[in-house]
Amino acid sequence: MTRTFRVGTTLSRSASDPSITRGASSSCRASKPDNTRTLLARSQPYRAAVPPGLLRQLDRTVEALRTSHKATDGATVDLVRGNLIGFPLFSVASFPKQTVEFADIPTAANVYDFIIKNLKILLRQNRAVGSWFDTRQSIHALDVVVCYGQRDQALKVAARLGQDFIYDLSARAVIPVKEPIPIAVATSSLSREGAFGLSEGH
Repeated sequence: MTRTFRVGTTLSRSASDPSITRGASSSCRASKPDNTRTLLARSQPYRAAVPPGLLRQLDRTVEALRTSHKATDGATVDLVRGNLIGFPLFSVASFPKQTVEFADIPTAANVYDFIIKNLKILLRQNRAVGSWFDTRQSIHALDVVVCYGQRDQALKVAARLGQDFIYDLSARAVIPVKEPIPIAVATSSLSREGAFGLSEGH
């Protein structure tokens, strides 16, 4: 079964994918209102490892992601370039073990913690924070995504990783990894080979 997504999401994957990792204590629970002191206290051990000049940049990233996610049920934000919506890029969720799910829209603390814990990966070229909303299960998620300039390359990588979709940031559209077979072609194929792929006469 494949997850259903609203326009504006980053991408989806199979709902039965065992590689999806639910978050720790904050995952899949109603998010509490943001509290600046709580946020700083919780992230202090991680903040100590962040270059001072990068902290303000992270604040902008958190704000950009939450603003986009609230408006479109999804986001793709680069720590350097900011919101990538409109860029001629295609995003692919490439680190399933880093995926975290929430029952409500991730708070600033949720997003900040996610970024800090995955900072080494996110600082690499063409990495970004992705978010999406599963409309069928009402689950919000944060992902580490890789952005590609070529659609074909993104599709090949997504197929290799077992992803169902990639996201076209320029067109703001979800693209299935496996294109559906046109009805006319499928009907013609069945008429020649018989049902279940067996040749007629079996």
